[in-house]
Amino acid sequence: MAACRLSLAYGIAVGAKMYFPFSHWFWVPLTVCLVMKPDFGSVFSRAVLRVVGTAVGAVIATVILFLVPKGWAIGVAIGLLSACVPYFMMRSYALQAVAIAPAVILLVDVIQPGDETANFSVQRIGATIVGGLVVLVFGYLIWPHSRRVWIANSFATAMDRIAEHLRLASQPIPDVDGRSRRRHLDLVAARRASYRALADLQFRLRRALAEPGVGGRTAAAWIPAVSAADRLADAVTSYAGRRREGLLPTAPHAGAELARDIATLGGGAGGLGEA
Repeated sequence: MAACRLSLAYGIAVGAKMYFPFSHWFWVPLTVCLVMKPDFGSVFSRAVLRVVGTAVGAVIATVILFLVPKGWAIGVAIGLLSACVPYFMMRSYALQAVAIAPAVILLVDVIQPGDETANFSVQRIGATIVGGLVVLVFGYLIWPHSRRVWIANSFATAMDRIAEHLRLASQPIPDVDGRSRRRHLDLVAARRASYRALADLQFRLRRALAEPGVGGRTAAAWIPAVSAADRLADAVTSYAGRRREGLLPTAPHAGAELARDIATLGGGAGGLGEA
């Protein structure tokens, strides 16, 4: 589905070349590709943040081009802006665009022949707005699937993984070295699987929180359950460690029963979450 959305939006963005009145029309499909990259988070919020950040960055570029003569000083400005990109990327997607947009505009000015300043800020803002609108309409609004909150599915998976970790941890520790090592390796794999599932759950939660309307409100309602799942995984990990050290007795029946309850809770909460 993500590939279909991207293909449609990209095709429309390339077709916009016929109507985009500027030479740097390729900024339109570039915006579509960057905003719609699936693992970058919410498409809606990224489209809005990119337009806002690019507009601010274009203003910064215009001020620099007005105050700084063309030449080595522009290169220094590009270097300073580029140095800010890694830090801004960790802070906000909008701040990232604030640093990248003026650096690109200044770079285009540098590679233009002649001594005249070439300010492509208007083109950059226009292309970003057009690309953002293409994303919002053809890559987001017309696809109900893209606005669905998938937290319930990830929550159920995480609870299943935690339940499996608990089930293994409550089993007796074999006296035979080979079997004991096999149990240890299974426990390690189960623990890693549970935390990977929790990481995916947290990623989907953060992504859904940025969605407007019902999607964001539904995601906010999941915050207590996700936090509880984190604490439960830590508790099971602590229990497994104490069992390994011989501080707690074997409880295979109680552990298996509690594991079933945890898995059932995940499935039951999933059904309610989609409602």
